[in-house]
Amino acid sequence: MNLRFPSAVPSPVTTPRTPLALPAVRSDPLLTSHRVEIPELRDLAASGRLYAIIDACATPSVVEKAWEIGETHAISLYRGSADEMYSAFAPYLFAVDGDLLDWILSELWTEPWGIFAVSDAEFDALRRHFRRFLIVGAGTEQWYFRFYDPRVLRIVLGATNSVQNSRIFQKNVMLVIGSVECAPTVFQYHSRVRKISLSKPGDAGVSMLAIEFTSEQISQISRSMRSQFIRDTASNLGTNFNILADEANELEKWCERWITISEQYQIDDRSRVVRFLESCLALSRIHGEMATQEVVRQVAEQQRSPDAFVENLFRSALLLT
Repeated sequence: MNLRFPSAVPSPVTTPRTPLALPAVRSDPLLTSHRVEIPELRDLAASGRLYAIIDACATPSVVEKAWEIGETHAISLYRGSADEMYSAFAPYLFAVDGDLLDWILSELWTEPWGIFAVSDAEFDALRRHFRRFLIVGAGTEQWYFRFYDPRVLRIVLGATNSVQNSRIFQKNVMLVIGSVECAPTVFQYHSRVRKISLSKPGDAGVSMLAIEFTSEQISQISRSMRSQFIRDTASNLGTNFNILADEANELEKWCERWITISEQYQIDDRSRVVRFLESCLALSRIHGEMATQEVVRQVAEQQRSPDAFVENLFRSALLLT
């Protein structure tokens, strides 16, 4: 389950094709970032200080790789019944050596695969540390937090405050986001406050919420993630439909309008939203927006679930285009 910043987290189905820009504004000036090169990551791997949290939901081959390496160097952040039930969708912590780094670069680098972490901490201690952030507080609710998704982390770090950052970057952890779309970027926190111990040997699990997001932070993150999703989706559609680059701004505005329409029909799953937009764009390019809205309305009247609605709209688009 994604962190429920209202329908804001992009589905792994939707791979960003636009550059993963850094947050333009950060709430905490002690959080800094700088770019690094692949050879620097190799040096960190050789020193034994490089780790990776890889999302099995986005890259299913991760589970097999973790089994191949063994639990002393690769293990799910879930444990107990959650690990048994959701192992195919879990985040996995890896100790990264040269061979594993090569595998990430060759097999995962084109996808939003996960993040690197740099730390002197022991493997088990680092696992306990990151497990603290699988669930976060959001007002009166508790949400699952996909901090290991680089699209999520990049935006969240634009909203976190000094207390939250001092907890995220415990154990002198540095976090690294990198992919074919974004040169590896290190996020480092220069703490001026006494660090709070969040985990200790023998800790059996997530016993407290390490992060509590305020309503203002949730609103800020939601807006940013929605904007990013619109940009990413417009970029993907532009590529798939061979739309010229100089029409990119208009396509983004179109996506924003039709994402709003999808919400009116209670389509909140990201993969369904993308399929809905693909169908509507195909129809709009031939029949125009007004006619497309009428087709959407007619199909919606015949369906009782968002899944059936989206699939039947897709079939209608195939027939009418």
